[in-house]
Amino acid sequence: MDFSRRTAGVLLPVTSLPGAHPCGGLGQDARRFIDLLAQAGASTWQLLPLGPTRQLDDHSPYSATCSFSLATDLLTPEDIYDVLGL
Repeated sequence: MDFSRRTAGVLLPVTSLPGAHPCGGLGQDARRFIDLLAQAGASTWQLLPLGPTRQLDDHSPYSATCSFSLATDLLTPEDIYDVLGL
């Protein structure tokens, strides 16, 4: 194992980010967090799965109802407008 180049990172669920909505999201909150990581010298952000969950499974990210879609509560209309440049 080559230890000549080491990196640092953090494991933080997107839903733990602070923000104006009940849970964090992939918009401005996530971009601010990425900027903070870069300033701290970290190069990795490990995420939990981002798929849609069910209340029946206590909204566990490991019980996603689909592995090819994104949980809609992680996006806000403002985030979508920002991405589309509207």
